Amino acid sequence: APHESCIQREQLGTGHAVLSAKEKLGNFDGAVLVIFGDSPMVTEQTYQTAVDKLNEGYSIVVLGFRPEDAARYGRLVVENGELKKIVEFKDASDAEKAINLCNYLTDAIAIARAKGLKCAVVECSAEEVAGANTREELALLESFYKQRKAG
Repeated sequence: APHESCIQREQLGTGHAVLSAKEKLGNFDGAVLVIFGDSPMVTEQTYQTAVDKLNEGYSIVVLGFRPEDAARYGRLVVENGELKKIVEFKDASDAEKAINLCNYLTDAIAIARAKGLKCAVVECSAEEVAGANTREELALLESFYKQRKAG
């Protein structure tokens, strides 16, 4: 393999998957990007914007997107440009359910804010974070890719 890899021996969720890289990272000092392998369309510009936010003093920066159907995603609660929390749909108030800026990872923000750390969101298109988990999704990604190349 061209890159060092870590194996998540048990499927215990995304947070646990990230944790399995902790030992390999050792004393690494710098930005760590957690990127889903099934979302190949996120642009270099979006990643750079996220890293720029880290350089501005934010400890955690998440990607946010506005899907056509927001039902299954966590809602991003933003106040004065700062990400306050991510609320799971099932735990969201009616006002929070009305928010259509979404993300998957929820607990990281609560933990960081409890430690007094600043969090931010970088918004990208829903197409950028589209996953490729079924043949239908793969076909959709292919069409997004062709549109991007043509544009």
